[in-house]
Amino acid sequence: MIRVYLTAVPEDETPAQELADYLKRWGFWVRMETGRFGFPPAHHGELTLALWSRSALMSSRRMMLVNRAIDAWEGGRLVMAKLDHGLPPHGLGDLEMVDLAFEAARKHRYREVADALRAIAAEADKAKRSSSAPDGGGSPGEPEDDDGRGGIPAGGSSPDAEPGQLHFFVSYAHADGARVFPIVAEVEELGHDVWIDREQLHGGVNWAGRIVRAIKRARGLCLMCSERSFASDHVRREVYLADKYKKPLLPIRLDDAEMPEDIEYFLIDRQWIDATALSGKSRAQALQAALSEAVGKEG
Repeated sequence: MIRVYLTAVPEDETPAQELADYLKRWGFWVRMETGRFGFPPAHHGELTLALWSRSALMSSRRMMLVNRAIDAWEGGRLVMAKLDHGLPPHGLGDLEMVDLAFEAARKHRYREVADALRAIAAEADKAKRSSSAPDGGGSPGEPEDDDGRGGIPAGGSSPDAEPGQLHFFVSYAHADGARVFPIVAEVEELGHDVWIDREQLHGGVNWAGRIVRAIKRARGLCLMCSERSFASDHVRREVYLADKYKKPLLPIRLDDAEMPEDIEYFLIDRQWIDATALSGKSRAQALQAALSEAVGKEG
């Protein structure tokens, strides 16, 4: 039996209950939560089905719902469905959602939700069998990645680094590369190892697992703050995961963009490095102080 954790804001309880009833009729076990007392974590073995809508966007429980969905995405156990054509959730807007927006035909599309859940459950079972195989093989099609780099280290780093070697994870918008890469070079010149996705790994196969492993093994996360990064779904997920795994966050300002509240939440009381006002030796000194502090906390 496939176990499902269905999350929705209180305003969407009626369509959520209708969908839950449909899934139960087709043999799913469904636990529904509308966030009246928060969204507790999914139980072991549950898939998360998150409903999104304009009501969810405006809800005071929005961030809690999105964070639970990111938890499920991290483990490859998330299905999302949208009840209307409002703005997508920041942090998950680049993910595919089952479209339930046309209310008159909504019940006819519940099958797509069920099929998506079955597909993820089958993939999870396949990965579980593979990981427990006698040869200890990983997930099919995923290359070895013991050093946490995913084969895409920064310019001066060696892809043959020792397993378990720690690094600073750089979270940024790829369109900001021209401003980010010189700062990354400075960090490396200071003697720190760096993990940075130069090849837009987030668009490829198995990228989620690599990103998650790299964050788990990081000394800290350097967040390159800009208008573009604040608008990025994958940056929002990386910041959430760094906070979840208690990694120091080091915000580096690239422009004067106003910080959205769902990013500001994670950066309260953090010391900033203003790359718009610093350069050369002064920027290197500021970076060294911030990175050394992070290493001290990690130790």
